[in-house]
Amino acid sequence: MLGLWARIDACYASEPGSIRAEEVFALYCEGIVPGHHINRQNVHEHGACSFRETCIDRIRPMRLDDLETIALMVAQGLHDRSRQQQNFPERNQQLRQQRESEPMR
Repeated sequence: MLGLWARIDACYASEPGSIRAEEVFALYCEGIVPGHHINRQNVHEHGACSFRETCIDRIRPMRLDDLETIALMVAQGLHDRSRQQQNFPERNQQLRQQRESEPMR
C-alpha cells in the first residue's frame, strides 16, 4: 500500500490523514476491473471482516488484500442494492469529530 499512499501524499500533502485515506481508497477503486465483484463467493463477509478488523476494532494494520476485499464488498453492495452510495456518511462525520484517527504503524 506504500505506493498508493506515496501517490496520494504527493497530491494531497496538506490534507488531513482522513482525507488522504479516502483518496487512497478512491485511487485503488479506480483500478478494479468492472464486474470483478460479481459472483465472488462470500464477498460481503470477507469485506465486512476486513473492515471490522482494520477500521473498527483496529486489531491489525490494513493490507492491500484487505483494501481489495473492502472495495469489492462496496462494489457488490452497490450492484445488488444492499448498499446505497454515500458521499459524506453522517456516521463518519461524527467519528471524525470525536477523534482524529492516525494510521496504525
